[in-house]
Amino acid sequence: MDYIDITIPLSEKTPVFPGDPEVRFNPLVRDGFRLTSIELSSHSGTHVDAPLHYIEGGLSVDRIPLGRINGESIVVDLRGTGHSSGFITRGDIPEKTNGAKILILNTGFSPESSGMDRYMSINIECAGYLADCGYTCVVTDAPSIESFDGDGTVHRILLGRDVYIIEMADLSHVSPGRYHLYAMPLKLEGCDGSPVRAVLVPCSKEV
Repeated sequence: MDYIDITIPLSEKTPVFPGDPEVRFNPLVRDGFRLTSIELSSHSGTHVDAPLHYIEGGLSVDRIPLGRINGESIVVDLRGTGHSSGFITRGDIPEKTNGAKILILNTGFSPESSGMDRYMSINIECAGYLADCGYTCVVTDAPSIESFDGDGTVHRILLGRDVYIIEMADLSHVSPGRYHLYAMPLKLEGCDGSPVRAVLVPCSKEV
């Protein structure tokens, strides 16, 4: 089985959303063994947003149904679409998904070339459309599913309708097509999100 790792490595060089805590590794060596104290936010690197991230009383990451963020998915290549607004619209979403329940948006984001405040995000209409389509999870390579100056509406639409969000996936080496997504968050009790280890396995079905 071929595994395609779409997880961004976590290190002190990992880019973070502006204003979020930086990742810090503090190695401790004593009595002949080594361990590391790690400082990071619940939304560092490739991570899942739990409803609690934006919805008061929403599910925390330890309670989200793992079946909602694992399963058959479709990767859509949005690189070079050239939207001057920077928004992904309903018209960018393919109608034919052959039952894939997870949508993966490859926007070509690169923090080195774009910066963490410039990326493609979905607009409010598109968020509602994705929820209406029955997707259980939306994955993006961007720092956020929502625009940098967004007010949280996109997150609330998706999370409020049980559509989970995975952000900052590494899709630079992923071709459009159909895959099975495996994404496992840490079981952080009462927390609003968690880093995930996410991998794709190509499906034999045609898209």
